[in-house]
Amino acid sequence: PEEQEVINRMEQGVVTAYVPTVTAESLAGYGPALASDAAVAKMESAMRAMRILGGGRPFDPVTTVTGDIREAVKRYSHEKKPLFFSSKEEKEWLESCRPGFRFKPAEDATKQAVLDAAVLGKYEKPQFVDVSNVMGTLANYHSREPTYLPSDSQAFMAKVRELLPA
Repeated sequence: PEEQEVINRMEQGVVTAYVPTVTAESLAGYGPALASDAAVAKMESAMRAMRILGGGRPFDPVTTVTGDIREAVKRYSHEKKPLFFSSKEEKEWLESCRPGFRFKPAEDATKQAVLDAAVLGKYEKPQFVDVSNVMGTLANYHSREPTYLPSDSQAFMAKVRELLPA
């Protein structure tokens, strides 16, 4: 009988009371699963977009947005790209990992570009061009493709110019 109880526990598990551990604070940072007009949804949508534009993940409560210190410093120092910090503590933590290193606030033009894209929803409208205008057609496609960075587009356009007859 005792052996059977052990086997039953191992095969069937045991009944335990469910004690939820989710709190409002533990859910901070996660946006709604569905599109919503609620103020919290708008704020979370903007925060998510700014995290991504700043080179981070949409949200990661364990490692924070800038979990990889070397990658964050490389992005900021060498690639000259902005970083987005979810909190003042996150910025202070990253600076404390590199003594003497300080992150400067983003330039006004960068702030405005992020604000336009993430909060205001402004974007460059696709321009309709004549089919015979190869460069215009390529620019049109690049403007609609989010995986093309401006530098990628410029390099591609330069290569196409080399290949096209004058």
